[in-house]
Amino acid sequence: MTMIPDNELRTECFQLLVDRFGHLDTERFIVMMSRSPMDYTTWHQRHFSNGESVRELGEKIKAFAKTRKATA
Repeated sequence: MTMIPDNELRTECFQLLVDRFGHLDTERFIVMMSRSPMDYTTWHQRHFSNGESVRELGEKIKAFAKTRKATA
């Protein structure tokens, strides 16, 4: 599996959040996440216990964002 560069990942994820939630709620989310100490391993197990990878979830998010743009 090839990893995309950090700046590209950051840009794409930010744009997905903005497209879905708008600038204000995206900013709120980023501030909320930066303030909250988080155990990534526990979070990952809780949200990906069905065996789905982060990349697979990312593809679903991209597909969802495309359908939202098409209907907007």
